[in-house]
Amino acid sequence: MSLVLQGGASGQFQPTPDKIEESQTVDKMAYNSWKGMLARNIGRAVIVSFLVGSQNTVVAVGTLQEVGNDYITLFHPGRSAYITADIYSIRFVEFPQGNNVITLN
Repeated sequence: MSLVLQGGASGQFQPTPDKIEESQTVDKMAYNSWKGMLARNIGRAVIVSFLVGSQNTVVAVGTLQEVGNDYITLFHPGRSAYITADIYSIRFVEFPQGNNVITLN
């Protein structure tokens, strides 16, 4: 960054903008995020692993229905129930080929 004398007044400097290679828009950053990836896959079968505590994992299986700011909602066909979970505890998401859902009771 270089400093440029502003308006000829001594002692007042204004930083010149550095060269910006590519500006990232909010939409592009959201698209490339964890939430963006999940949102693009709404309607697909998923197997989601959650970290509970410091060592335990819980697996949820179903169809991805909704992705919120800090949660996801799955539909579990075996139970005919919706499951809502904290997005920040997700560790792994698996997308089975052909939308085949393995039912775990």
